[in-house]
Amino acid sequence: MEGAPRLGLQRRGQVTVASPREARWRSLTGGRALLTLPLGAYVTALRPLPEADRYALMQPGSDGTQVLDVAARTLTMRPETIADAHQKWWGRAATASLHRALTLTNARGVSHTLKGRVYGLVFTPDDRFAVFFERSAVTVWDLERHIVAATAKVRSAIGLAMSPLGDEVAVWSAAALHRLGLPDGAERAVWKVPGAHLQTAVYAPDGACVAVMTMRAVRLIDGVTNAEVARVEGHAAPVTSACFDRDGERLVTASWDTTALVWSVAEAMAGHAAAPAPKASKRGKKSR
Repeated sequence: MEGAPRLGLQRRGQVTVASPREARWRSLTGGRALLTLPLGAYVTALRPLPEADRYALMQPGSDGTQVLDVAARTLTMRPETIADAHQKWWGRAATASLHRALTLTNARGVSHTLKGRVYGLVFTPDDRFAVFFERSAVTVWDLERHIVAATAKVRSAIGLAMSPLGDEVAVWSAAALHRLGLPDGAERAVWKVPGAHLQTAVYAPDGACVAVMTMRAVRLIDGVTNAEVARVEGHAAPVTSACFDRDGERLVTASWDTTALVWSVAEAMAGHAAAPAPKASKRGKKSR
């Protein structure tokens, strides 16, 4: 495929891979192509919508957002009120848009606008809190009361991911992965390996582990001990995105080498060799 694929995974046994010019449905068994749809414009982001098996395809300069329905295998245009439709996020009922300022809207439809440039945002599953970062400042925002619930510092943050239960958020820089508790923002653990360059991270559906992409390697980090429990390699270029299937049995990764690879989590665990011990958290091990 041309460029770096974006991944979406909703239906068991299938993966949606959106390249800059097309979306493909592929079987997780053998990678067999199931269907291809032309997109007609460059894709900057692929974000899940509250409706099951639907994704928003963000494209720069668009008059709207293309909605990719995995079940129906169709593309429809959803009109937006801002030109930069790719700078929009969805929770189950809450929304956020970034157009010169960040506007957060809770499930009751009450909005609040914040000044500043936000580079990433996630919602807790219950739409109670939003988490975003600006430069090195991570903010936990109380959507119900529209106030700051907590702040944290993660130097040179480049991305973040929400845990399935909404009890913690992973924030990473190129050098380290920080796991922050919610809603207090307290640092639970820090994971890093000397020389590793972190690209992205994603939680398993049950929160038992976090998959961390470090250039061409995929590392699984135990959610309780914060130790590396598996490592696999196979891409010829940096990994750009990743997702687990709904059962957490497979991990799919996409790379600038234009491929998407499917990994068996159980096999990765079974074939793991001893890895260097991660740097201890300032606050000790994570408590459950």
